[in-house]
Amino acid sequence: MPNNDFAMFTALTRFYCYDTLCLFCLGCTCCLRALLAGERWVGAVLCGLFCPLVWPLSREVLLKGSPSAVVSLPRLHLALVGGVILALFLARWRGVWLKLPWLRLLCPTLLISFGFLCCQIYLKPSSALLLATFLAILPDFVCELSLGEGASFIRESWYLLRAFLGGIVTCALFLSLPEQGVPRDLLALSLGVLVPVVLQFVWPKT
Repeated sequence: MPNNDFAMFTALTRFYCYDTLCLFCLGCTCCLRALLAGERWVGAVLCGLFCPLVWPLSREVLLKGSPSAVVSLPRLHLALVGGVILALFLARWRGVWLKLPWLRLLCPTLLISFGFLCCQIYLKPSSALLLATFLAILPDFVCELSLGEGASFIRESWYLLRAFLGGIVTCALFLSLPEQGVPRDLLALSLGVLVPVVLQFVWPKT
């Protein structure tokens, strides 16, 4: 296999892993959010399975014109199921709700950072970042509406602002880092996620 083909293969593999991780975290977060709102486990499972799908379906329709890639990939479905199972498992421990703000911060940060990496292939960097932010908001907004707590989406918008900061870091690093050495998409995504998490540790919000 030629070197450029190998590089493309490994880049696609990384993007597949990013996509799977995002849906896993979304499934876990939406399910835990429903449990925290007082839903029974059946409703929480449905929330964790269907609300996260708004993100990849919207992304594929806007960027590629068809959601067939999301519907036809079993790994994404398994990631959602795995996230929901983890949420049900974590819900058995007292005090797990204290970790929900961390999860609700991690999810949009991952979505904005990875969404930027996807959108920048088709759009200019500024447009890619704005579209990625809009797409990252959708699953949480749909989740809150389905739970009848749409107002909390505004009250707890601080984590979206911090997630947007992580997206800016990812954007800046991806555009400035050289292509040699560590893959710049991996480094930009990792540091973009790390910055809001460190900020939450230094200046926590609940």
